[in-house]
Amino acid sequence: MNTATAKQVGRLSDSYDKLISALSARQSKQAWNLWKSLTPSDWWNDGVTWGYAAKQASVDMARNLKARQLGEATAFKTLQALNAKTFDPISGSWIPSRANTDPQRIAMKHVDTYRHLTTLDPQVRPEEWPKPDEKDWQLVESWLRQARERLETVADTDTVRSGDMAMQESYKRAGVTQYRRVIHPELSKTGSCGICVVAATRIYKIRDLKAMHVECHCGIVPITDQDPGEYLNNIDLETIYRKAGGTSADQLRHLRIQVGTHGELGPILDEYNNLAEDQYSKTRYRNYPNKPSSWRPPDNKMAKQQLQAMLDRSDKLLESMKRVRKTGKEETLDTDGRRLRVAPSKSLKRAIDYQEAFARELRTMLHENV
Repeated sequence: MNTATAKQVGRLSDSYDKLISALSARQSKQAWNLWKSLTPSDWWNDGVTWGYAAKQASVDMARNLKARQLGEATAFKTLQALNAKTFDPISGSWIPSRANTDPQRIAMKHVDTYRHLTTLDPQVRPEEWPKPDEKDWQLVESWLRQARERLETVADTDTVRSGDMAMQESYKRAGVTQYRRVIHPELSKTGSCGICVVAATRIYKIRDLKAMHVECHCGIVPITDQDPGEYLNNIDLETIYRKAGGTSADQLRHLRIQVGTHGELGPILDEYNNLAEDQYSKTRYRNYPNKPSSWRPPDNKMAKQQLQAMLDRSDKLLESMKRVRKTGKEETLDTDGRRLRVAPSKSLKRAIDYQEAFARELRTMLHENV
């Protein structure tokens, strides 16, 4: 392996993952600034939260499209560095990062987290956010902190997944058949975990989507007539082994990994246990709402289905939101197997504006997707 070439590929991989991380962090901060403007009662008002989720979903979709573009561009430059065959550009249209859901439902995940936490202490129902010197401040602050952490984790996961999918599609178009995972210990909050380090010693088929775990920042490097990923991983592994800690060479020799299936994200990397793969998936991920067996890779057909589902929901929500704002009377509606509560609020007008703008965007995207 040519050392200079491997280092060039390494710089491309590092640059890509830093851009992906920055993209996710920047969008998460902007999204939280939007949500923290709501009152405690707004967090329980579906007319408000689904309207704000529409605004966030629009931004999330643009972010994931940008991640796809970064993945494609990095794949092209990497193949050039390896003097390998390149590829024709992939479609520039939006592709979902998850199956069995849609961006607006994804944008509600941290709201679900907040609501769940509040039900654990039903005696605390603030009308306004408490101040630091007030009795319930620490508890309420913990609800918001965990909701924000959920928002950031989901954004990070979906940004990485979008870039991964585009990168692997690009390599497949170029005729690449195998790849390695490249660890990026400097980009993870806790450094590369043992599971990632073990996974990085293996070779994978390019048709197999890179298995993830929470806060996974492993990169993807193709194997052509050269294998730069092996060289790059060895450099990082030597550093990790020197630092020892919980990722020592002796421990890693005994660590086995396997891939389960998440109903929304697909392949999920985890530590091996003795359950058969199908039973493992059902057990390990039983708390997820969609059956793992129903997962299939997101594509243009799935994109159209999710766009249509969001538009149908938007139209239904807007009818109710506008009535409530006009009459001042609370009402409920059923959608997606949920009963939603739409109540009067000072934030409802803005939520309607967000939902209307999102509906217009969805109609445009569906027209372009036909």
